[in-house]
Amino acid sequence: MFTRFERKRNRIHSTVLDCRKKLSLFSVMATLQVFILSLLTLEAALLVHGEIACQDLQEEILCSEANEAGNCYQYPWSGICRKTCGRCDECYDAHNLVTCEDEMEKGNCGDVEIAHVCSQTCQTLSCSQEATKRQLAEEAMK
Repeated sequence: MFTRFERKRNRIHSTVLDCRKKLSLFSVMATLQVFILSLLTLEAALLVHGEIACQDLQEEILCSEANEAGNCYQYPWSGICRKTCGRCDECYDAHNLVTCEDEMEKGNCGDVEIAHVCSQTCQTLSCSQEATKRQLAEEAMK
């Protein structure tokens, strides 16, 4: 039979092994959390760089009325009714340049409304495609 000392030593050894297992599991969980955060960051980066689909940000009936009234080139309709006004392929800022630059500095270009209203400054919608074409042309010239 085990002595009292041996039983105590075995319990301590068992406790140490349990702690090591828990630490190992904790390490795996921490690594998994970092991996998930990395994926979310990548998704956000992709969203900012042109993965926002052109759409109307206002109800269709209001955008149709603005289009019929010839207001598609006036703010706010020029930014919030891009689809109905047929301006999805155009690269422009519907807001003034200062406002769009402020929004970009605040990191708001991933917001759907800001991306539509400030597409040139934020390089979203069709502007992201134009920027890519420009970069490819510049690289070909080198």
